[in-house]
Parts: sequence; C-alpha cells; structure tokens
Amino acid sequence: MAFLTVNAQNYRPLLEEGKKWHCYYTNGNYEMNFNYYLDGDTIIDGEKYNCLYGTVVNQWTGETSQGYVGALLEKDGRVYYTNSVHNKLILYDFDLKKGDVAPGNGQWRVDDIDSIYVMGNKRKRLTLKYISNDQSEGRTDILQYWVEGIGSSRGLEWLSLLPLVSCYENDHCVFTSMNFEGMPSTPVNDETKRPLLSEEKEWWYKDGSSFMYNRREDFRMFVQGDTIIGDKAWKKLYRDNTDDSKPIYEKAIREEDGRVYELRQGKAESLLFDFTMDIGDRYVPTDKEDCYMEVIAIDTVMSAGLAHRRLVLQQHVNGVETDLSCWVEGVGGDCGIDLTAFWSDMDSKVLNHQGRLTYYWNLFMGCSYQNGKCIYGVVPDITTVVPRIKDEKINNVDFHFDLQGRRFQGEPVKKGIYLRGGRKYVRK
Repeated sequence: MAFLTVNAQNYRPLLEEGKKWHCYYTNGNYEMNFNYYLDGDTIIDGEKYNCLYGTVVNQWTGETSQGYVGALLEKDGRVYYTNSVHNKLILYDFDLKKGDVAPGNGQWRVDDIDSIYVMGNKRKRLTLKYISNDQSEGRTDILQYWVEGIGSSRGLEWLSLLPLVSCYENDHCVFTSMNFEGMPSTPVNDETKRPLLSEEKEWWYKDGSSFMYNRREDFRMFVQGDTIIGDKAWKKLYRDNTDDSKPIYEKAIREEDGRVYELRQGKAESLLFDFTMDIGDRYVPTDKEDCYMEVIAIDTVMSAGLAHRRLVLQQHVNGVETDLSCWVEGVGGDCGIDLTAFWSDMDSKVLNHQGRLTYYWNLFMGCSYQNGKCIYGVVPDITTVVPRIKDEKINNVDFHFDLQGRRFQGEPVKKGIYLRGGRKYVRK
C-alpha cells in the first residue's frame, strides 16, 4: 500500500461544514477536553459567517458545558472572528511572508514557510517564533505552527492557548498535533517495512520524578541477545540507568509479520503492537476490561531521512474517549518499547504540541542505535510552544476559563458559564 498519493493543491480552507477541533488542557489536578465545531451560518454586516460552538468535558468528573463561541469568516487567506464582545479579530493570515509579525498581541513572527504532506494532502505550513517583550529572557526557541486548513498548534489562535490534539472533517481525522512536525516536505511512496527489533537498538527516557529530588536520572532500554522460550525465538530487552549500575532484565520480545509480542516474567505472552491494523481496527490490551484503542488515521513521518509508517489511535476507557496515541513502525509507541499506560489511574499526563503523553513520569525521548545513529527523536518540552504564565498557581483556582478556552484571572465580569478549578461556574 502506498502511504501518500499527492495531487496539486490550491488554498485549503479552514472553515468547512463538518470541521471539528479537539484541544486539551491539564494542570495535574484535572483534565479538560475542549471540542470546537462548526454548525450553520449567520449574516453579519452583509457577510456570511460560520457559527462556532464549543463543548467542554471534565475528564475526571464527566461534567460537561457547551455553548456558542462566536462567528468565523474566511476571506482572501485570512480567518476572522467576532462575538458579542470582540469586533472582527484576525485569527490567521496565511498570506503572511517570512519576517512578518502575526496578528494578535504582536509577539509572534513568521520564521519559515514551507509545505508538508499529511495523509495524501499537501498543506502550507508557517513556523512562528515567539518575540519576547522582556529582552532579558533571551528566548528564541519558542515555536508554534500554522497549517493551512487546520489552524495552529496552540488551538484556535488566538481564541485559545490550548494545544490542538486533532482536527476532523465529517468525523474523519485528517490531522493530529503530531503532524505539525516531522512530516515529509515532498511526496513519499516508501513501502519499506521498518523492523522494530534489532541488535544494538535502544530507546531513551527521562525520569521526570527525579526532578522533585533535584537530580536527573536518564535511562535507556536496549535489545541484547537471544533466547528460546516455548519453542519461539525471542530478543532480550534490558534497562540500563545512565550511572554504571548493572543492566536490569525487563522482558523478552519478538516480532512476527508486523506484530510485536512481549513476555514478562511470570506472565503470559501478550500482543504489544500490531502495525498491520487499518483505519477502524481496534487494539484491545491483554487482561484489561473496557479499554481499547481504535486506529483513526495512518500517515507517514520522516526521521533521519527515512519514511516511517505511523498509526494514530484514539484511546477509549470505560466508554469514554480519552487521549491520542501513536505507533511508529520501527520505533514503537508513545512510551517507546512499552505499551501506552493510559488505562492506569496512576498515570501523569503531560501533553505538548505534538500530542505526546508522559506516563508514570517517564518521558520517552527517542530511538537510536548504540553507534549513535538516531532513528526517531521527539521534543518533550511544552514550554517550546506556549510561554508559561508567571506566578500561576498549580491548581489554577484563581483562574477562570470561558467556553472558548480563554484563561483570565479574577472574578468574571460578564454573565455566563465558566470553568473554575475544573468545575462549571455560572456567573449570574
């Protein structure tokens, strides 16, 4: 199967009936899913606008709020927003040139313009760098991305500072947050299968919990040696901290016809990854009830000059859609060579603009060979996308969100429905 078949593309509109955007926010105390969608139109000052609505779900309590967000107009490469408070703000201008300052608060400048290919479609991409008003900060590495027909890595810029997770057209996933980077800039028709297991391959992690104790502990998982278990040939996987301690045996692992199996001590063989799945197929973890992942998109990502097939999976826990995961052929998943731990109540989720998650405080950094050749690398720091608000309290109880996902401090002035501390708050 050829992964990408690309035809010439003209301007790709952002506003189309059936378009939906899913954004996500967490502060460690609660998780909020913001879902925006277009439904109908309205006439304002003689021009036809699309109506934008929002639904906010507290993933911990199940509490839901929804309502009208505003109206959007797309014209000559620009996207405008208006509501009862704001008059025709420019959200995007896809005709900006390199060096131009983006509309909004004047803190973003276009650093690069190129095209990426995602699921068979060519899309224009603008890379923007953050311009700090505080010259002492000296930050030049904070980036965001605008993609034609999709929006911003920061969500519906600048209605929201919530990182975009996925974009849908007529209930079909056409783009995920992982597509903002690492996508091919030219058409790719590479059907080469990338094996996951090979001698001397390793997966690198950071132990985030060690920061609480003012120390940094990195570790790696690596394949070394073979073994026969139950008449089957297995590879042995070890964990090795960056200090000089003796490597620890983790599990046996084998690969067969695009499927990867693991065998831990005292447990039965279980399926770890299945790269043969197609869109709509489900992966059900072993010995887990009411948990599964469904493939919602398949595309190709580039790393170290090679094309890798990638599966994007929507996680379902107890009948509720939770997070996104991705499996990359020859690399593994969100947790590297381990299975995504979304079904644990103990996981700590941290989402960045690539939609990648951190579980059990172990942050998967990338995959390489012991000779140093990188296969696949990831960017772990959420601060590379959204500047942190100084002096923000950890539980955000002093902050409110409206249904557009906008955050502000203090008591709301206008009547309406807000979110405070992860709960619905009505200002009468």
